[in-house]
Amino acid sequence: MLRQLRSTALALIALGAATEARAAVIGTLSFDTPSATVANNVAIPVWVTLSLDAASDRLTTDASGAIVSPATLPPEVAGFPRVFLNNGYECGGTFTAGCGAGAYAFSFNYAAPSFINPVNFDLAPGASRSFLFGTFNPAAGAVHGGIYSFYNAVFEFEGYDAATSTFGFATIAKTCAGHEAACTFTRNVFEAVPPGTGGPVPEPAAWGLMITGLGGIGAVLRRRRQQLLSA
Repeated sequence: MLRQLRSTALALIALGAATEARAAVIGTLSFDTPSATVANNVAIPVWVTLSLDAASDRLTTDASGAIVSPATLPPEVAGFPRVFLNNGYECGGTFTAGCGAGAYAFSFNYAAPSFINPVNFDLAPGASRSFLFGTFNPAAGAVHGGIYSFYNAVFEFEGYDAATSTFGFATIAKTCAGHEAACTFTRNVFEAVPPGTGGPVPEPAAWGLMITGLGGIGAVLRRRRQQLLSA
């Protein structure tokens, strides 16, 4: 009986060691400015902050953007020849009409600061990093006044196989998984100009040059966006 208990204890210790060896990225994603009041003819940038838990594995990429740490990846992406970091947009809220343009059109941010296929990215456990997730642009130059909402910016691992044109995704963190009011991104929009007559959207200068593509990476991510918006 004593030998059996000892064997069981050794097995549990081994199981514990194996569990500790398994990679785990533990993170949270939050909106930097969850609520504000804005005019109906301006672009609305969405800034978010990724924070790794103190118990999380380090999150690192190499010079090509491929994941270096954690060494063991989630099963959803582990079998892909290329795995990198990416952002996802969850359909919902009232800025856009479900998965398509509504009062606002959404555009991902492809330029630094961004976590879309980053190069030489390194975030230590307990550290945080803010970045521009994307921008809501008034679809007709100016929108009707009201309160607009958005729930989930998604930070994730993305696996890609160029030979089969297949993708795999493993979510690391979302901004508002339960769609609670406390974490929702909202803008109280007032009518500075008549809806539909605002002309060109005056994007803030600080972000004007960031809404650009990154060549082949942009093409891959546009396909990714189409998949998300058709979900």
